[in-house]
Amino acid sequence: KNIQYSTGFTLAPGKYHLKFVVRENQTGNMGSFETDINVPDLKKAPMKLSSVVMSSQRTPNANKKVVNPLVRDGVEWIPNVPHVFRQDQHLYFLYEVYDPSKVKGAADPAPSPGLGRRVGGPVKVLTNIEFLQGGVKVYETPLVEADEVNIPERGAVAFQFDVPLTQLKPGTYVCQVNVIDD
Repeated sequence: KNIQYSTGFTLAPGKYHLKFVVRENQTGNMGSFETDINVPDLKKAPMKLSSVVMSSQRTPNANKKVVNPLVRDGVEWIPNVPHVFRQDQHLYFLYEVYDPSKVKGAADPAPSPGLGRRVGGPVKVLTNIEFLQGGVKVYETPLVEADEVNIPERGAVAFQFDVPLTQLKPGTYVCQVNVIDD
């Protein structure tokens, strides 16, 4: 059976091995999931792209004080961990580009009080997603261009895509996210 569990915690930079173990109380059946996690030291190696979250579910979230990058515009994105989708579903992509370069020659905007990160301003970030099967491109989303930082508290440009899977045949695909910080 599928299990949905949501929690959060803060880790210092470093390499970690994460193991989740679940026990079903009625039968005593157990299952586990293991993965390696690398939390980069952003002071030494700045990260430009967040994790790419793939989802097939979104649920309403009216909590106004939530500080969760998976909640946007009153909707919470539920990650699809096994990355298995049905053709009658939509495949949602969510990711952010951090601290994009400002457009050359653009004037610096007035500083915003209370913001700890650099001020936004005009940027030019282009992105799209390609689906490859057997090394051949079978589907490509339209190119999307962002011209401003839309998440100022993280100094990020957020992108979200909705791909109806009726356009793709059943099978295994490689999804390539293309990002150009122009």
